Amino acid sequence: MKIFIFLIFLSLCVSADSMVAYWDFSDYGNSLTSDQSGNGHHASVYGATHVSDGYSGNAFLLDGIDDGLIVDNHPNLNPSYMSASMWFKPYDLSTVTALMVHRSDFLVGSFFLYLDRDQIVLDTFGSDGFNESGSYRSRWYTGYRASLNQWTHVAFTYDGTARTLYINGSYYDQNLEDLGPNASTTQFLSIGRDSAVDRYFFNGMIDEVSFWNTALNQQEIAGLYACNIVPEPVFLWMFVTGILFFLLRNIRKSR
Repeated sequence: MKIFIFLIFLSLCVSADSMVAYWDFSDYGNSLTSDQSGNGHHASVYGATHVSDGYSGNAFLLDGIDDGLIVDNHPNLNPSYMSASMWFKPYDLSTVTALMVHRSDFLVGSFFLYLDRDQIVLDTFGSDGFNESGSYRSRWYTGYRASLNQWTHVAFTYDGTARTLYINGSYYDQNLEDLGPNASTTQFLSIGRDSAVDRYFFNGMIDEVSFWNTALNQQEIAGLYACNIVPEPVFLWMFVTGILFFLLRNIRKSR
């Protein structure tokens, strides 16, 4: 039975082929936390506290004053199409706070995922000229309201014509905006603060942040959420137990 449980969870997980960066915050030293994707996009930590009671193991607690994480810019952090996901737990929803940002100013950038009080908002920046509002930027007030002191998994995808929002692994809404391939920026990528100016500092905990160079589909987003639900030691136990069960069952059959 355990082998079937293992296979179910394995089938839900997302292939890492299109993963650009993944910060699970499992390690922290010399003011850095590692990019677990293997692409070397390690994040510099400014002021945030490394805690052990995150959504899945370790996480970072940000004070809403001047804490944040910064990742040096790189060409593969500027893909034409993208997905991003993270867990967040807000302790204050009274102002504008950044979740994940990659932009240099209001009109030039890649994306800006943030909270306007309790509502999730997403700005994207297209490269096919100005849209009907006279700007590269297109702002989407998603309508989703985050809850104070509760963990939420948010993910979005952008394929050049549509932005899609997923909450806790499920499709929430889609916004059509034909801006073409995603625009690029030379600015650093930031987590829990704005990347353009020292502001919009997030107050709360952030965990399991990932960035992809493609627009993941609904099944892949659900898999990403499901894999985050299962803590790594439990998943490893399921993997090892499932393989042993499979091998023992086949040995018995061969006798």
